[in-house]
Amino acid sequence: MGRRSSVGSRNVDTPVDAPRAGRDQSLKHDVAGTRASADADFWLRHLNLGLLLYGVSISVSLLYLMLVPGPNRPVLLVLAAVAMLSLLVVFALPRRAIAASPHRMRFFYTWTGFSVTFVLVVASFDRGAGSPLCLLLFFAVVYCGLAYPPVAVAVTTAAATTGYLLLTVAEDSASGFPLMTVVVLIGLGAVSAFAAEARERVRWTLDVLATQDGLTGCLTHRAFHDRLTAEMARAERHRRPLSVVIVDLDHFKRVNDSLGHLAGDELLRVVGAVLRAGLRVGDVAGRLGGDEFALLLPDTTLDGAVALAQRRLDDLETRDISATFGVAQNCIPPGMGSDCPTDANLLLRRADDALYRAKKLGRRRVLDHRCACRGRIHADLVHIG
Repeated sequence: MGRRSSVGSRNVDTPVDAPRAGRDQSLKHDVAGTRASADADFWLRHLNLGLLLYGVSISVSLLYLMLVPGPNRPVLLVLAAVAMLSLLVVFALPRRAIAASPHRMRFFYTWTGFSVTFVLVVASFDRGAGSPLCLLLFFAVVYCGLAYPPVAVAVTTAAATTGYLLLTVAEDSASGFPLMTVVVLIGLGAVSAFAAEARERVRWTLDVLATQDGLTGCLTHRAFHDRLTAEMARAERHRRPLSVVIVDLDHFKRVNDSLGHLAGDELLRVVGAVLRAGLRVGDVAGRLGGDEFALLLPDTTLDGAVALAQRRLDDLETRDISATFGVAQNCIPPGMGSDCPTDANLLLRRADDALYRAKKLGRRRVLDHRCACRGRIHADLVHIG
């Protein structure tokens, strides 16, 4: 039995696991939510930290140039003024917009490359590899290690070390200070890169823990709602069908009471696996809480969602698991009736209403919600054998 139509919607005549062409790219632009907001806040703080380090570096450098005699002081003071001007330019930029942009790393990489190059140029006008200004390279490496990917940290370290070695060769200097500076740069870069890799692993682990239910492999309650909100906005914008299926296990408490919680956990694992089996890329299974699950089915008509729910019900019954399903679809175009699901919460509520009515009618069945804008208000009941 299939579930995909010629216009990209799932119905009773379309294959269960048919791919959805071009849909992933659209989804990337729709899913902003909590993760995108948190990322933007993180990068805004990192940008502000860079401004702070930049300001401290310029201030210390000015004090050094004014208090310590040395070569090319007028030229170095002009370069310090250029550095201050660049700081003011970055400060005046729309920093929050930069932090929220999907292309923000281009800005950060350019800024870091400019900073490393500028420090090396300034040091060449001072005392070359022996200039204390070279120590500012450490700031650049540490700054990268706090937020950049490990590869970017390694590239920055290599660029700073190579530039410093060129200063050393140009001076034909073999004193202990340049040698130790190179050793510290490489060591600091290695530590920063390892720290960046560990940070990436921790972040990935936290993302999984925050979005995936460890017992069933389904999305968590919050992650499911975030995805539902994004998909509802996309469906409304492109006038595409979006269906939700809510699944509730029948008499689950009896399993826990009679067989124990370990048996209940195993039952939940099996249900999660059955619901996730055969879903297309972009379809989502979530655990709303306890013994209640949900399926989010983009580009899926109500009839297609009902057919899928019926198949999942049959699959569960072959495993001696009793469940009840409630199904609802958004309105295309958006309906104005009192029972029309006009937002993500109402769509979920209408599916829950259908589930509640199905339970009152005896459980172990699929019931859908059809709102007034479809021309009738009734539910199609699918009985089991």
